[in-house]
Amino acid sequence: MDFYFSQTSKQKQEQRPVMAPVMMKSLQLLPMSYTALSQFLERQSLENPFLEYHSELEIHTQLYAADSLLSWQSRREKKTAEPTPVFAASDTLSSLREHLRLQLGQSPASPVVRRAGYRLIDYLDDNGYCRESSAEISRLEGLPAEDVEAALRLIKTFSPTGVGAENLEECLLLQANQTKYDPALLRRLLHTDPVLLASRNYQKIAAQCKATPQQVRSHLEHLASLNPYPGAEFSSRYVTHYIQPEITVTAENGQLHFTFHSGCDLLSIDAGLLQYIQAQDALDNDTEYYLHRKYREAVDLIQELTIRKNTVERLLHYILHLQSDYFLGGALKPVTMRAAAEALNIHPSTVSRCVSDRYIQTGAGVVPLKRMFSTGYALDTDRAVSSVEVKQKIAALIQNETRALSDQRLAELLGQEGIPISRRTVAKYREQLHIPESRIRERQYT
Repeated sequence: MDFYFSQTSKQKQEQRPVMAPVMMKSLQLLPMSYTALSQFLERQSLENPFLEYHSELEIHTQLYAADSLLSWQSRREKKTAEPTPVFAASDTLSSLREHLRLQLGQSPASPVVRRAGYRLIDYLDDNGYCRESSAEISRLEGLPAEDVEAALRLIKTFSPTGVGAENLEECLLLQANQTKYDPALLRRLLHTDPVLLASRNYQKIAAQCKATPQQVRSHLEHLASLNPYPGAEFSSRYVTHYIQPEITVTAENGQLHFTFHSGCDLLSIDAGLLQYIQAQDALDNDTEYYLHRKYREAVDLIQELTIRKNTVERLLHYILHLQSDYFLGGALKPVTMRAAAEALNIHPSTVSRCVSDRYIQTGAGVVPLKRMFSTGYALDTDRAVSSVEVKQKIAALIQNETRALSDQRLAELLGQEGIPISRRTVAKYREQLHIPESRIRERQYT
């Protein structure tokens, strides 16, 4: 039997979105805080002769530290050869996200899984938990679900152990899996009545968990030694942590105005060097190529900073328009990042980068920019309430309770106020507020 193979070439024309290199670099700069950006620009100015760095142009935020009574002039006189960054913590330890990104970059994961991992790390909270589901992150970031799930499984193997967990039970089990203790028994103990566990009746607990009292005692002692907040150790290591709000919102005669410290004024082209080079008669090829490349890089970087500034300011205009009641003393309106992205015709991940690690100075104090976005609940009236306001109502109900209110009862009381909410959602918000469940709170009334 003979086989014949033929090869033909076909041309196919299709349109694909191609992002310009300048736009790609501006997206990398977008989530940088003012402190991180200023340090990055200073390093760039040391590597590029055309860049001139201005270190004191936009320092307007007051320092809250032990030396706050010193004048700015005395601080300048006391500067050492390698001064500590003004608005950074006086500790060289990296943040949790930087720690995880370093491990991800050194992992043998495929490029697609690594890309999903970098996106996913931004969704972890300060305690190291991943509160969003893989499916939701996949939808928001436009990534394949299997890549996000693979990245999450990989991150759960990183240090600190327990990071990437979706809830407390998984966090503790991730840590316990690396020990000699029985994961099945630990899981049963975690599902045991907290009141029974608090009684330390090992005989009764052992009978319920199908184990010996000695096993129950050793496993409970091990559970008590685990860290329920693996990511918190990074923030707690700092002696002093300064928050520099990059955005300031003020109100004058009912009109809102904002100031954004974009970092654009920190960098400029060295006009003197440019004039000097232009005055030269001839340069050798290598020198001319080097100078041309560095000048192009300098111009591109300044353009990237401008794109970053315009993107954040567009989002700020949207927020001030939508949340004007909040800045004037009212409540937050429910709005999601996806809704903001659709209104501004940008990707939801761009909105997420804009609000990441960024703070805003308001009349009520300094708040994370991310707080401007939350889900909401429609009331019986034409008004809607945000999840932040619902959490405040839950906290108020628990604070004023005379007997411990169950999550179901809390949901019913909120329903009486016209807020349709499930018991499971109440439980999720209560855990985010670090309020124990009713069976544990009941003990203070007995």
